Amino acid sequence: GYGVAGLAAMVLAGAALSSLLEPAMPSPTAGASSQTAPVVAGYVRAPTAPNGRSWPSRSGYVEGYEQSNAGGLSEVLVDNSQNDVDMFAKLVSLDGPSALPVRTFFVAARSRFTVGGLRIGTYDLRYRNLASGGLLRSPAFILEEVQTERGTQHSTPTMKLHPSGDGSLQTYALGDADF
Repeated sequence: GYGVAGLAAMVLAGAALSSLLEPAMPSPTAGASSQTAPVVAGYVRAPTAPNGRSWPSRSGYVEGYEQSNAGGLSEVLVDNSQNDVDMFAKLVSLDGPSALPVRTFFVAARSRFTVGGLRIGTYDLRYRNLASGGLLRSPAFILEEVQTERGTQHSTPTMKLHPSGDGSLQTYALGDADF
């Protein structure tokens, strides 16, 4: 198994990798924030998901999208409980040559959704505010599984969604092409 030093080295390596994956953000100008998702002019929420399927009636996976990177022990709790707007979200794997959505889901206003059974790897969370059309992305994060004397410890981060990128989780504005 891994000793404390080995685990610390993995965490430090993960933090270093995470910082390499995050884009350099320009310094915000006075009165403006580089983190704010813009309200998309003329945005109107579509009655269906982008693939034409119905939005779920409550938080859950959107039918018709492949749900991959399964078979692991890690999970991500996506917390939209502080917001009065629905969110359309994608958990994106950053391990390949290009970013790949591996789970696509809907998180209803004032609710949470657990994305479970995830394999280890580097991910980010991308989401659209379905009221404003604004898009945001989380910083990269790493899901790990570590064998210990007590079994396998696995990652269970909580990702709090913010309608405009002004919350405690640092977020980045995102363009349609990257969603």
